[in-house]
Amino acid sequence: MAEPLLLVRSAEARDLALRIARRENSPISSVVERALEAYESLEAGREPATAFYRRIFETCGTVVIMVELGVVTPPIGVNVFAIASMTKEVSMYDIFRGVFPFWIAFLILIGLIVLFPQISLFLPSLM
Repeated sequence: MAEPLLLVRSAEARDLALRIARRENSPISSVVERALEAYESLEAGREPATAFYRRIFETCGTVVIMVELGVVTPPIGVNVFAIASMTKEVSMYDIFRGVFPFWIAFLILIGLIVLFPQISLFLPSLM
């Protein structure tokens, strides 16, 4: 049986396959098959780029909500402290009291997204 013709774009890859085949005294087709199997096993653990970006897009909404919740709550509360520094006549207590309904709304929104993930997966499903 004739040896199959190896057509590759890279002369280096062809020469490497030929050297390995000569060294192992095996047909070049078995060397190429082993290389493809090794490549396939390496790629098996990786997810395609589209799946990766879809997963990032799916979690992005939840992350944005959590960050926004963090910038209005007391240990960090960047937005609240910025407002307090601009308005000296309003106390910090009044500002936090004004932010509290929005904080509750964020918690309800997070609870809804956890209970019904289709809310955050609607836009990615359109891709």
